[in-house]
Amino acid sequence: MASTDPPGSSQEKAETGNISVAVRIRSWLGSPEPDPCILREGENSISIRPSSRSSAKSFTVDYVFDSSDLSDSASATQAALYSEIGTKILRNSLQGFNGCLFAYGQTGSGKSYTMHGEPGTYSGEHRGIIPRLSRSLFAAGRESVKQ
Repeated sequence: MASTDPPGSSQEKAETGNISVAVRIRSWLGSPEPDPCILREGENSISIRPSSRSSAKSFTVDYVFDSSDLSDSASATQAALYSEIGTKILRNSLQGFNGCLFAYGQTGSGKSYTMHGEPGTYSGEHRGIIPRLSRSLFAAGRESVKQ
């Protein structure tokens, strides 16, 4: 399947390797303000400054999802994460490759929300990657049986 993305795009880079690293930036729980310690510097880079007295450290990753300001229309949604990450895992799994997705981070950093969504919500815009991926996987299975 030919890619419609331009050469060198983040989509193309992510599909050429076995491991992709994604970072989701969000505010502290209960804080409407973006965290000044973590900043998106470019399409695929972030800068972390633990305190105002320390120097920033920059990192380049495959994907950066900025959910720090939910009032911003460009804020990364659950659907955006699934579109970029979940669909790749699904596509490769349906072609016979193993897939693994895990979330790592501090307590309260949003791992469960990203993976599952809001508690008790398995439909709607707040669904996480797992419910979306499960639904798509079963739909692909039903479609395969029809053919």
